Amino acid sequence: MAVPDTAGALVAEPPNGALPPGAAAGPAPERRASRQFLWLSLIASFGAQLAYVTPVVLSLAIRVEDLTPGREQNLGYLTGIGAVVALLAGPVYGQLSDRTRSRFGRRRPWILGAALAGMPALLVMAFAPNVLVLGVGWVLAMATWGQVGVLIGMSHADWLGESQRGKVSGIAGFLAALGPIVGSVLAGAVSRNDLLLFLIPGLLGLVLTIPFVLFFNDTDSRNQVTDTPLSLRALVSSYRFSFTRERDFSINWFVRFFFTAGIYLATTFTSFYVAQLLGVPVADAGSTLAISGGVGVLAMIVGALGGGWLSDRVGRRKPVLLAAAAFFLAGMILVVLADGLPLFYAGMALMNLGIGVFGSADTALMLDVLPDREGAGRYVGMTQVALQLAHAGAPLIAPVFLAIGSGADKNYDALYLAAGLFAVLGALLALPIRSAR
Repeated sequence: MAVPDTAGALVAEPPNGALPPGAAAGPAPERRASRQFLWLSLIASFGAQLAYVTPVVLSLAIRVEDLTPGREQNLGYLTGIGAVVALLAGPVYGQLSDRTRSRFGRRRPWILGAALAGMPALLVMAFAPNVLVLGVGWVLAMATWGQVGVLIGMSHADWLGESQRGKVSGIAGFLAALGPIVGSVLAGAVSRNDLLLFLIPGLLGLVLTIPFVLFFNDTDSRNQVTDTPLSLRALVSSYRFSFTRERDFSINWFVRFFFTAGIYLATTFTSFYVAQLLGVPVADAGSTLAISGGVGVLAMIVGALGGGWLSDRVGRRKPVLLAAAAFFLAGMILVVLADGLPLFYAGMALMNLGIGVFGSADTALMLDVLPDREGAGRYVGMTQVALQLAHAGAPLIAPVFLAIGSGADKNYDALYLAAGLFAVLGALLALPIRSAR
């Protein structure tokens, strides 16, 4: 149910007297967010995806090629630096928003501020005269637009009931898979105009984000009490957790890290693997990659929606995670056995099905095991560290597997089997978690 606050915004009222985040809590029936909150937050999350994923998919590459022709490695440097910024920014936003005291709640001011601050960052990239300025713009974009979705995830941690987490995570996974596709279409349509290349996704992101900010209030937080004041020590603590005091959350952090590392081991070098499989230059593998990408997106959407629904339906996350790992490993085995494109496409489909199932079930599990709802922002930010470390670390260890054995060809069999085993290890690590099934 939604009730108007004094500003006329709509507030999700927890049913049956359940208390909002930060208030004194006692035994109470499950809190369930309103449908309005769910859809507005998901639409806003999709808007944030458009604003910062579109540059990753195409816009940034176009500008790098314009400014430094023939030096594709600059794109890798920029995206790597952006990943480091995202790693550092998430927990800081979590600590700051957890401690925000305003009539507009804890998350809403930061979501609006990050989205508005992200618009100049997109303009910096559009008008950058050299790759250094382009990099500055990208860093600013990752510190602003790149965190809007994380902040919306923090509001999900505040409000979603246990029986809603899987389904909402599944829909969020579907929108995350859809974002790069829509972004590619938008960027491709205006690829000759540097300003529109960045401005249109940003404006669409803003239009889709503002309704959530205007029409949902995550409760007046001015009277909420903070146990620990904001300090440099508190900010540093954003990057660590205690296994003894936060056991289940700590285990889930490693679940997410290992499975995500498997994903990046499997996907980072796909273009080079396809070129080796077909015996053609990487530049000539584009059509094959496009088909496998399309098949993968469809499979990921099915996995995200199905996995989220199933984990809520049965009230269990662990079996769904194990199924995700089984799909992923089966996909890797098919890729290893592939002697042509049909088996390769089948392997990519199974792998992405597993990724979709994992994304929805593990996000729900993460929300289940949060140690402290009042400090949800800090913990959600910490989970982003696991994702970014896996993103940065997996490509660094991949050459170890590629170099196994001898011969002129790289050992992609070893790489893909290792990716599958990383995913299985991640899923198995969830079994000792006690506070969720």
